[in-house]
Order: sequence, then C-alpha cells, then structure tokens
Amino acid sequence: SLYAEYQIIKDLRYRLNVGLEYELQEANQFQGSDTYFRPRAGNTARVSNAENWSYTLEHLLMYDKTLAEKHKIGVTALFSAQQSQFHNNFIQKDSINADFIQFYDLGQSKQSTTNLPIYGGSESKWGLLSYMIRVNYAFQDKYLITLTGRRDGSSRLGGKYTNYPAISLGWNISNENFMKSVAVISSLKLRVGWGQTSNQSVNTYSTLGGVSSLLNGNRPIRYNYGSQIVQGYFVSTAPNPDLDWEYTRTLNVGLDFGLLKDRITGSIDWYNAQTDKILYGLALPRSSGLTGSYTANIGEMENKGVEIQISSINLDLANGFRWETDLNVFWNRNKLLKLNDGFINNIGNGLHLGHPLSAIYDYTKLGVWQTNEADAAAKFGQVPGSLKIADLNGDGAITALDRSVIGNAQADWQGGLTNRFSYKGFDLSVIAYMRFGGLLTSGVHAPLAGYVTENNGRRNQIKVDYWTPENPTNQFPKPGTVYPAGNSWTTLAYYDASFVKIRSINFGYTFTQNILDKLKMRSLRLYFTAQNPFLLFS
Repeated sequence: SLYAEYQIIKDLRYRLNVGLEYELQEANQFQGSDTYFRPRAGNTARVSNAENWSYTLEHLLMYDKTLAEKHKIGVTALFSAQQSQFHNNFIQKDSINADFIQFYDLGQSKQSTTNLPIYGGSESKWGLLSYMIRVNYAFQDKYLITLTGRRDGSSRLGGKYTNYPAISLGWNISNENFMKSVAVISSLKLRVGWGQTSNQSVNTYSTLGGVSSLLNGNRPIRYNYGSQIVQGYFVSTAPNPDLDWEYTRTLNVGLDFGLLKDRITGSIDWYNAQTDKILYGLALPRSSGLTGSYTANIGEMENKGVEIQISSINLDLANGFRWETDLNVFWNRNKLLKLNDGFINNIGNGLHLGHPLSAIYDYTKLGVWQTNEADAAAKFGQVPGSLKIADLNGDGAITALDRSVIGNAQADWQGGLTNRFSYKGFDLSVIAYMRFGGLLTSGVHAPLAGYVTENNGRRNQIKVDYWTPENPTNQFPKPGTVYPAGNSWTTLAYYDASFVKIRSINFGYTFTQNILDKLKMRSLRLYFTAQNPFLLFS
C-alpha cells in the first residue's frame, strides 16, 4: 500500500491512496500406485496454477477551514476505482510411467481411449467505481453535523449504480457551561446518525448465469453428434438480469461518557437497521433442472439491538500496581419481514416470515418413550426407548406436517470481559468471552442416517447418554432405534449454544532500561500466551 499527499493551497490537500495485491499459487499432487488413497489402483498426478491480482485507487480532495475560532468546516471528496481478476487452470493424468516421475512430466503417461486427461480452469473479473462527498461542521466543539453522499457502480450487478446518503449529529454536552459544575462527569456526548448502505456481495457473473461440462465421475461426457464427437454442457447457474443491490437503512443513537476524571469511560448504542432487497442464494426445485443456487433479491428484514462498552481503572496505586477492566455486552434481534414471492414459509430455503434468518424448522423432540408409556408409544408405531416426537396437528401420526420453527441460532446476548494487571514491569491480561441463548446444530451429534447414534457397535462413536431400561434418559434413544417419520433423528443435534470461555491469558515481563543499556538493546519483553485454554461453562 502506498500513498502520496500534496498541499495545493493553505487549506486544500490532495491525497492518493494505492493498494496493490498480486498472488501466484502452484499446487502439485502425486498419489502412488496401490497406496492409502488409491488401494489396488494405479497412480495419478495433478498440476494446478492460479493467479490473482487486484488494485484499489483512491483520489481524495480534503478542505479544512476554521472561521472566527468557532466554526470548523471540513469537506472530503473521493473518487475510487477497484478491480480484481482471478484465473486458474489444472490438468490431471493417470498411469504415470514410473512413480519417481511424479507430477514433473505429465507427458510420461500410458494413454488409451479410456485413460484421458482431466483438465479445466476458470476466470473471473469484477470492478467497483465509487464517488463520495462528505461535509463536517462543528460549532465551538459543541454541536457537530456530518453529511455524506455516495454513489457506487458494480460490475457484479451488471453495471448498476446506486446512490445512498447519510447524516449524523453530535452534541458535546460536557462542553456546555452548565456542565462545568458537575465534577463527576468528565465527558458526555450524544450522537444520532441515519444512513443507507448497500451490498453487492454476490458471485461474479450472477446476473449472467453459467454452464458446466457434464462429468462421469471426473471425466467429461462426450456425445456422438452427427459425424462429430462433442462435449456435453448443462446450465449450472440460472441468470438473473434483474439482480439489484441490497440496501440497508440504519438509525443509530449513541451516548459516550467519562466519569470521575475518566476513571470510568464507555458508550451505549442503540440501532435499528432495515434491509430491503435481501441478496440470497435460493435452491430451486429439482424440476427446474438446475442444481446450483439462484441468487435473487428475496425481501425485507430488520436487525435491531444494543451495544454497551465500559472501561474502568479499578486500582492505580503509588507502588505501581494497576488494574484495568474492559466490559462489552451486546445483543441483536433479526427478523424476516417480507418475502417477495408472497410466501409465509419457504421451507426448502429456510425462510420463515417473522423469524430470524437462522430459524430452525424441524420436529419437536419431547424426549424418549419410557417403559410406562408403552401403550401411548404403540399408537405411533414406537416402543419404549424410541424417540418421542410431538404430534402437533393431532392426526395420530408423525409426518412432515408436524414440523415447526423450534428455535434459532440467535443469541439472547453476548459479551466479553478483559482484566489487565501491571506491576513493576510485569503484566497479566485475562480475556473472557460469553454467549447466552440460541441453538447450535452439532455436526458431531447429528446422526446422519443414524450413522453416529445408531449404537450398533459396528463403528467408533462419540459417548452419548442413550436410553436403556436401567438408564431411562430423555437425551438419546436406545441403540438400533427406528426413528419416527424417518428423519426425525435431526432433533438430536440441537443444543443450547450458551457458553463462557477464557479466550486468552497473557503474562509478560518488560525489562528495565538499565538492563537494556547493558545489553545494548532498545526494548525486550518476555511473555507467555495461552489461547482458548479452557471453558468455564458450556
């Protein structure tokens, strides 16, 4: 990254920011004959190469002026251009003449009509043009206003441009005359902001769609077409020329404060973000003939929440001992407000009106049928020790109609706590992170087709609390159980996502200046770090 700045006149500056990135990748692989990866099979070799480059150019004009020592005016104008290109290619061949050749000469391969090389590659390129102007005004450092206008154009969305504004207001209350007598408050600032942003995070060429070659395993399928042999292709990604930006309008109200000569500082923020034209990858029904997702603007949602941050100097003793604490707590509520197709539930894509995008739609697990419930279990074709699922529609059978939104992955609240101690060159910090509420889906406990919790002794398994007559648990059904509705075993994967863990512990010593002088060194610090050492609760 490079920059250059030039003072045009007294209050006017020009700045150029340049960001450049260039990356080359080479990946080679050889698998020998009759090895772990290729038992009773010949060898294979593969060579692939990739190149990626990108640049960002930003031109800025900045004007700053103070009038009558009361009025501060700042104007920033920006023009930015960003572009990125990626391409790769690969080739794979089997039956290399001798293992020692490996991947260095793919021409040394026994060829036949059934042993053809596999080759391919891809290319993508995208660009973004941006224009922005921002005006700041402050009166006596008490009253602040910022106005911003921006315009972006993205090749990912077929060259579509969008405009979005923003405004923010600030009031330094602590600079008012009536606050001078309030000694306990050292700083106090009220902030209000509203603005619109946009998102273009979709795959390159999503507006155009794409095709892929037909494969039989890893080998292309070819067809007799008249007197020719041709390659087969299919539509893998549907085009969407109407794809548009995703827009989010956010209102934020914040309060910054400092107490007791800034021994305690912090901020409280409340926000409400309304998102329109949500960008989402939709899975289409198999009858469409498309296996890939279809990117579209699907509807509207909102995110609202609170963020609280407090820092304090708890002890600052004359002997050099100091103890500081940072605490942050935040929570967010996400809700899907509207689907453009008019549906209330799009089960296949996990979209449910009035619920978070992380909503979990599944059967309701009540536990495990116990020995004294044999008659009730028999009505559903189950026996004691089988999984008990709620019959929500009351039809006396467990079917797909008994599914509902049973929860979501959204946390009730999250936060972090950092304590820092220092004394005569020694320093210690302990960072904790916590999360309460929400559901997680355990990929370990999700018994795909009964693979994990079938408990038939035919494979290694995780330890689970499964039902037996002597252990009448409601956690997991008995070994070899037959699940209601065939796939209701998914309910065994949901767990409370709450936890408290120590994220890191850092202990160090910074050597004193007299030792550094003897060692002819400028600085020296010895430290120990433990990353994610343990959980306090999960």
